[in-house]
Amino acid sequence: MQAAAFMFLAMSDVQNIIHSFTAQLTAVIEAQALAQARSAVFAALDNSGTVAKRRGRPPKTLRASAVPGLPLAKAPAKKPRKKGPLQLCPVPGCKNPAAPVFGMVCAKHKDLPKAKIKKFRKARKSKKLKADVVGAAKKRGRKPGRPKATKTPKASKKRGRKPRQKAVASVAAAPATPTK
Repeated sequence: MQAAAFMFLAMSDVQNIIHSFTAQLTAVIEAQALAQARSAVFAALDNSGTVAKRRGRPPKTLRASAVPGLPLAKAPAKKPRKKGPLQLCPVPGCKNPAAPVFGMVCAKHKDLPKAKIKKFRKARKSKKLKADVVGAAKKRGRKPGRPKATKTPKASKKRGRKPRQKAVASVAAAPATPTK
């Protein structure tokens, strides 16, 4: 009977040893698999296999996908910037493009005085404003009216007061008297 009890104890000791060995072996294999997966991810993000710490925001090319398990998402392609409309020379009747080299007039009118060019621009702007007012009135189904006048700054709320005048130094006006 003692032999059977001894065998039973020996079998349970062997089973405990085997159980602890398999637990240690699985822990080592899991750690190794985790290290390989981590190095594969780092290699995908950075060619050197290690991730160098950088300051600031990461580059847009290295965006991770929002859903885990999917490959990295590509950065969306940027639309090219749309150029503005071609600016023409402000001289009436001229259809040539204006250039910044000549002060935003065409090469033909670059020698005109700046005052005349300003006058042409002002006339064109007022003509455009009138056309905008007429167009807006037609959209609403009304007759075109005058364009709205620009607001002037309101007068002071304290209307009874007169504006302050600077005090003139009376000492400068009076002749200096010698002191003893």
